Amino acid sequence: MTERNATWSPDLAWYRITVKGCLDRSWSGHFLSLAITPDPKRGETVLKGMVRDQTALLGLLTRLHDMNLPILRLVRRPAQGR
Repeated sequence: MTERNATWSPDLAWYRITVKGCLDRSWSGHFLSLAITPDPKRGETVLKGMVRDQTALLGLLTRLHDMNLPILRLVRRPAQGR
C-alpha cells in the first residue's frame, strides 16, 4: 500500500525494510505496492511505503520469510493524521 492509496488509521505507518538479497522492482505488487529498490552491489533490497496496520505488516514479514529473505533493518515512522 503506498502513501497515495492508504486510508489513514491510527495504525497506519511508513516503513523502510531492508532485506538481504535482490528483488526486481516488478515484485512491488506482491508487497502491498511498496516501492522496491534493489542494491546489487550490497546484495540488499529496500522496501518502503505505507502499511495500514500490524496485520498487514505481519503478512509482509511472513512473505519475506517464506521467500528466505532475511530482514536486516526495519524502520517505522508514524503516519501524519489527515
